[in-house]
Amino acid sequence: RLENDDKAMLELSPGKNNNNNDTKLPSESAESTDSDISSVDGLADGLDTADDFDYASFQVWGEIIRDWEENMKRRPKFIRDLTHKGIPEKMRCIMWQYFTGAWESSLVGKYADLIQQQSACERVIKRDIARTFPEHPYFQQEDGQGQQGLYNVIK
Repeated sequence: RLENDDKAMLELSPGKNNNNNDTKLPSESAESTDSDISSVDGLADGLDTADDFDYASFQVWGEIIRDWEENMKRRPKFIRDLTHKGIPEKMRCIMWQYFTGAWESSLVGKYADLIQQQSACERVIKRDIARTFPEHPYFQQEDGQGQQGLYNVIK
């Protein structure tokens, strides 16, 4: 699962000890309250630079992930409200996977299976890929990473 995703594990390592077991979620109630949200007000504001890294917010989201399914069952309103306040930049790729259910067993490997399948439009897609974003350096190299990634998504 998450432990097998190298990028996710790098994101979970902010350079500080994240094994602090003293961290608690702002509320243990079944639904969030105004005090839940006020306790996290401002946690995710202004995380644009490493100097502004908000470790407390990072830990709150880490605690939510630790028992994701239970937290989503017991506290969906709290998680929704916390999400509206903002997810720390370093947690966004991880949270995206959790919110979309990317780790559900029925979906694991589905993308790899789909890109292996033939498509009736492959020739047309390959022709158009080179003309897509011709000025953007990421897409300029023929059959490069950018063009291949775009092809896989369109196919």
